[in-house]
Amino acid sequence: MSGELTRLSWAIATTGKAPRGALREIWYAALSRIPGGDPAYERRRHPQRAFVLDDPRTLVVDGHAGCGNSWTWQVVRAVAGDRPIAHHRHRAAQILEGARRGLATICVIRDPVDAIASQAARYPSMLDIELMRFEYFYSRCWPVAPRTEVVTFEQSTASPASVIDRLNHRFGCDLPRFDSLGPDIERRLIQHIEQDSRGDFGDDATVRGALPSEARRMRTEQLKDALSAPALAPYRRRCEEVFKRYDELARSQAVRAGAGG
Repeated sequence: MSGELTRLSWAIATTGKAPRGALREIWYAALSRIPGGDPAYERRRHPQRAFVLDDPRTLVVDGHAGCGNSWTWQVVRAVAGDRPIAHHRHRAAQILEGARRGLATICVIRDPVDAIASQAARYPSMLDIELMRFEYFYSRCWPVAPRTEVVTFEQSTASPASVIDRLNHRFGCDLPRFDSLGPDIERRLIQHIEQDSRGDFGDDATVRGALPSEARRMRTEQLKDALSAPALAPYRRRCEEVFKRYDELARSQAVRAGAGG
């Protein structure tokens, strides 16, 4: 196993997490190292379910939790029409498989402290484990990152239209321009996310939902402070190094597509 997976496996196994959960995470991490392993396993588990990656028109939008997956997915969904979208698995295997199949794939990423604070405010967990997960996810995806369109949280939220322009430029998707959907499209997408959150979490939507809220803003800031603790510095530094590589790639890809940096 790679260094990242070894550290992740050991950490999960020694933190008191339920063995089933620990073994499941290690299992999926190991599957991602086998070309086609994750989809083959999912087909075996759910033989009656259509496997979305089998459709050559599929658009893939995924990244580590807390990186703006829901917003970027909504942006793509708004123009996708009847094209399937593979999203929200938060597994390296989905990015790897999308790239292997030559599908139009967006790899979403965010500054690790911001991403982990956002996710941990919704789902409390051990911060060292979350840093290891972040590092593992993106280290695992890095070999195929140049074959995807890497989109940072800042790029997606500041200029959603550029995300679609980049998909069209890179993969020849011929999707409608995002800004053709009307001046209130961003407001409507936020409403869609709010509705999805209420459907998924009910009264807990302000805490568990994908959009930031006052209910968890203070908790997020506290977690950012906690992530700056000296004890977490080695984990944080590795995540920041990974993020820097992706950020540089995202900027260069945006420039090539004429979408700025």
